[in-house]
Amino acid sequence: MLLLASPAHAQFFEAVCSPSRDRLIKNQLDCIFMQQQYLQFKAMPESMIRVGVRSSDARIRSAALAAAGDRKLSMRDEFVARLTDESQLVRQVARRNLVLLTRRDFGPMPCCTKEEAAASQELWRAWFEEPYR
Repeated sequence: MLLLASPAHAQFFEAVCSPSRDRLIKNQLDCIFMQQQYLQFKAMPESMIRVGVRSSDARIRSAALAAAGDRKLSMRDEFVARLTDESQLVRQVARRNLVLLTRRDFGPMPCCTKEEAAASQELWRAWFEEPYR
């Protein structure tokens, strides 16, 4: 049993062991993991990056997409497909790649709804299908 000497100790314990602190630590570990994955994907052949983009782990998908965009790989369809990914991070990395590729921005915006993401995806598809863009 944990005995707390004073209310100040109790507040300190709550602050140190709070779920928000746990979430912060998890986010930091996720960032480190994604950085490592990104560096590995940058050195991999395109076929392995394509496998990473289809991973069930959003951290791996986002790292693979970032590497594909930075290497300027021809993966436009994969970028557009990921605009409706369940992970906001994956959606935004895909958007970033499309913006870098086209110098246009049809979204989706961060924290958008599924419907807004789908509408944005359709705008991108329509833009790529235009004959005189």
